[in-house]
Amino acid sequence: KLVKYQLKAKDVLAAAFIHNGFNYDDLSPELKAIFATDKKMQQFDYRLNRIENNTTVDYSQSLSIRKAGNKVVSAALGGYDSPAYKNKSLKSKTYSALWRDYKDYFDTNSIHNTLVKDFDKALERVDSWTPQGRLLREIEEANRQLAF
Repeated sequence: KLVKYQLKAKDVLAAAFIHNGFNYDDLSPELKAIFATDKKMQQFDYRLNRIENNTTVDYSQSLSIRKAGNKVVSAALGGYDSPAYKNKSLKSKTYSALWRDYKDYFDTNSIHNTLVKDFDKALERVDSWTPQGRLLREIEEANRQLAF
């Protein structure tokens, strides 16, 4: 609350002084401290934003995304015992479709390059993924066939 108050006070004072021939040296030590705090906060925000926008997930997080993908693909194919899951070609197509959609959505070339800030959204995206169009029809057809 104190920092918010200081920042508001800084903005009000800056607006008042800058338009009227502002001279930093004429300010009281308290006002100089407010301006110094604001400058440091701006630098901190810049650095934090740069880190958030460039840091990728660690191994554990990428493994969590991959595990979520395995779970979704298994469910989409009808479970581990389903004919669709046992069809290696169809299973491979399904994994490819999931990760292609993922990479397109997050504009990345690998799940390992997912940004930390997008980790929760990545898990949600993977969890909510479902096969579409021709792939969905192939899965349904494979699961309708009787195995002898």
